Amino acid sequence: MDVKVEIKKCFEPIFNGDYRYLIFKGGRGSGKSWGIADCLVILSRMKRLRILCTREIQGSIKESSYQLLVDRIRHFGFNDFNITKTEITNKITGSSFIFKGMSDTHGTDEGVKSIEGINICWVEEAQSVSSKSWKILTPSIRGGENSKIIISYNPDTENTPVHKEFIETPKPRTYIHHINYLDNPYCPKVLREEAEHLKIHKPDEYKNIWLGEIKDSSKTAVVKYFNKDNINDNIAYCKDLPIYLSMDFNVDPMMWILSHKTKDKIFVFDEIVMENVTTQDAINEFVERYKGHKAKIIINGDASGNYRKTQSKFSDYAIIRNALVKVGLEVDFDIRGFNPPIKSRVNAFNQMVYGNDGVRRWFCHSRCKWLVYNMKNLKYKVGTSDFDLPSFSQIGKDESLKFLGHIFDAASYQVEYYFPVLKE
Repeated sequence: MDVKVEIKKCFEPIFNGDYRYLIFKGGRGSGKSWGIADCLVILSRMKRLRILCTREIQGSIKESSYQLLVDRIRHFGFNDFNITKTEITNKITGSSFIFKGMSDTHGTDEGVKSIEGINICWVEEAQSVSSKSWKILTPSIRGGENSKIIISYNPDTENTPVHKEFIETPKPRTYIHHINYLDNPYCPKVLREEAEHLKIHKPDEYKNIWLGEIKDSSKTAVVKYFNKDNINDNIAYCKDLPIYLSMDFNVDPMMWILSHKTKDKIFVFDEIVMENVTTQDAINEFVERYKGHKAKIIINGDASGNYRKTQSKFSDYAIIRNALVKVGLEVDFDIRGFNPPIKSRVNAFNQMVYGNDGVRRWFCHSRCKWLVYNMKNLKYKVGTSDFDLPSFSQIGKDESLKFLGHIFDAASYQVEYYFPVLKE
């Protein structure tokens, strides 16, 4: 029986062997899943394929694309498929559809890693996939030279691993297409009515949910107006200028910044970021990098560094002073007797990043990747003045979240000390 299947032009690259990654993102009602399902059904009738349909967590077959594929097969009246309660196979080509989640409810299963010979992998709801799962999945899909990974999702924020992994820095042989309900002539009338209602009453939600635009996170951003103009790769370390070493004390990770300062500007040229270390380990790393320095080392940072710790008879700053003096470096301390309120540090920092007069006075080198990461990603909890720091479970899904907060503290202690925002 000949059946005519209409494939929208935007999905045609799925049939093209030139692409390794095919990404379909956009809002609700766009027909992304239908379009991909139709392509996979057709491909499975053309030749023998092993097609993995996956998502971050799949508690049961009901949470997979199984039912959608079954519905599309029956819609076209194809009778060459064998459909059971958990499997779909083509009786002529031998193609099979496999349905499996990338992780269990505890995020510990690596079962996808063990599946051999996958030709095509379709990742649904990719906005929920963790960075850990991406690291396991992508090298596991290697079923032939033209194996491919198809990704579909509704965009959430720029902090989601799928956005960082595939949109910010697209991989070679990647096809990206954005689609929403306005591009789908078959979008039901009831959905269009819902979209138009939200467009009038909650336009920001409409843009994210129905147009698939990234949520505007500027309202909750801690650092306002930081952009590429604050990143300057001409910043250089000068051995004859004082190094301003600012620090926040945290065992995992320890995060310090190194900068030069003028009368009204700060230039950050390096960072020290180490996991599971002590203050002694971190200052040893500094000495190793800059033991030939000719000018003074000026210490800024967390006031609690002056307090003696239970695990040592010395305070953190005493440990730092001893290590620097031991190698012949001159050291001085510019530290407040107590830590200023977070609001004061944030206000001072934002004025340096981009002041009310339109002048930028705080700059960093791009090699300071975790400092830049904080500038772009540190947020407030919605409706509060508290930093939205990750939980252990969130860090388990995206290890980069572990580096949020502490290095901003180090940078803002320094800025607030030298350039406080004074009340009139």
